[in-house]
Amino acid sequence: MVRVISFFGTYREAWRTPSRYDELVTQRVGGLVRGEAWARFTAGFAPGTPSYGWPSLDEPFEAEVMALTRETIARCARLLDLTDVTVVLLPESPENAFVLERMGGVAGLTVGAGVVVLRVAPTTSWQPFVVDAVAHELHHASWVHTRDDVDRTVDLSLVEAVVMEGRACVFARELQPDFVAPWTRALTEMQARNALGVVGEVLRGKQTVDAGAFLFGGHDFAPWTGYDVGTRMVQAFRARFPDMSWRDMTRLDAMAVALGSGALP
Repeated sequence: MVRVISFFGTYREAWRTPSRYDELVTQRVGGLVRGEAWARFTAGFAPGTPSYGWPSLDEPFEAEVMALTRETIARCARLLDLTDVTVVLLPESPENAFVLERMGGVAGLTVGAGVVVLRVAPTTSWQPFVVDAVAHELHHASWVHTRDDVDRTVDLSLVEAVVMEGRACVFARELQPDFVAPWTRALTEMQARNALGVVGEVLRGKQTVDAGAFLFGGHDFAPWTGYDVGTRMVQAFRARFPDMSWRDMTRLDAMAVALGSGALP
């Protein structure tokens, strides 16, 4: 079962009474999304009253987000094993320029197998980004649920991390084939070939790489390198095994996907 909880109303109340921001937002929302994940997710999120208004708090917009989220959940549930997942909806701050300008106004985070958090702002093209984020994060939740040791999701190998993100990206892409998320095509062809070579070297034990820098950018890796490369690997695997269901694909070991893709040099 997947349920949806909106905290838009909490943020509306906090915006009207800024002195209660910490009490309302941190206690109510942070009480559900606890610990390090909450700290990571709110990093860079401007607290209190944004300096130039908050269009994300508009009630009709909240209703649209809720409806599209529920519709996407229903589509995902036909393809994935989803057990006891809560999708938490929050308004995105108008001061978070990176999310608004480069991610369509939508950011997501999966906390273990049980909680998915989405922040959403009414950009000019937010709808496909919401569908993509819901599908992407629900795939993560389904994948975590298949693992024997859920705690391992905070300490993945490079191959595990890249395949995990690649599977989620491709699952979301197949749900709306006409939409290409920018992080899935972030590299030039030369950058992609070089990055695939790095994955191959790591797989053979000839190189060590910081998985976080490879995924998100840093240490000479372009932003979203791991997402782009993971998408290419999983798409190649899907092309070779087109009849595999998403339930089976989600359970498959990351090494089997990497080697079975034929994408690594």
